[in-house]
Amino acid sequence: MQRFFTSRMLAVAFATLFSLTAVTAAQGNEKCSNATLKGSYGLHATGTTPSGDFAAVGRFTFDGKGNLTGKLFTNVAGDYIESPEFTGTYSVSPNCIVTDTWGPPINTTHVSVIVDEGKGYVILNDTSGSGDTISGEAEKQLAEGKCSNATLNGSYGLHATGPVIGVGDFAAVGRFTFDGKGNLTGKVFFRVNGNNGETPEFTGTYSVSPGCIVTDDWGGGNAHVSVIVNDGNEYFILNPSNDRTVSGEAKKQSSEDD
Repeated sequence: MQRFFTSRMLAVAFATLFSLTAVTAAQGNEKCSNATLKGSYGLHATGTTPSGDFAAVGRFTFDGKGNLTGKLFTNVAGDYIESPEFTGTYSVSPNCIVTDTWGPPINTTHVSVIVDEGKGYVILNDTSGSGDTISGEAEKQLAEGKCSNATLNGSYGLHATGPVIGVGDFAAVGRFTFDGKGNLTGKVFFRVNGNNGETPEFTGTYSVSPGCIVTDDWGGGNAHVSVIVNDGNEYFILNPSNDRTVSGEAKKQSSEDD
């Protein structure tokens, strides 16, 4: 009887200690503030609007005090729009939930969740009455410094999806190699409306701004706009063509490619 009572007491004590530890750990994890979002992030978002399919990449800079600046590159049903730089505000709760407002000319609101200790966030457009269903993700761009052509150097694997207007759904994977000096080579494997295809290996050019925005030409006027993230190890890409709404992401294959 005494042994049973002792076992019960130990079990209760252990359960109580575990419960207190779990609560303490949960409380300890709730440590975000406006300062958690500080620096520049690259964004990739997709979804639908009343006008049709939506895809976008962008760059957002947070000051750690509740103010932000942003720039968006969007394609809505083949209509490409590059926004002027805009300002906005944001607020971060202790449990890392973000609410924000993007000012004119965007005029939207969003809710986000910070991930990876402030190195990224996932985002949902919750603008009342807009009719949009848009979500995406963002990753921090550089730990320090500015971008240049040298930031893209080595080989990357690409994945992109979206509709081709009047044709059908599009998906692709590819491999791109950047020389760090503005030149690239690439090859793409794709599927459109159930039909397979692949390009021959091609050459092109690219240019990287200090703000880590990339413009490229894969030859023949096949241009794209991208945003570099994760210290140059990834980028989000958007096709601005008026016959499709295609976007995706690319990741570096190996650090040895530098």
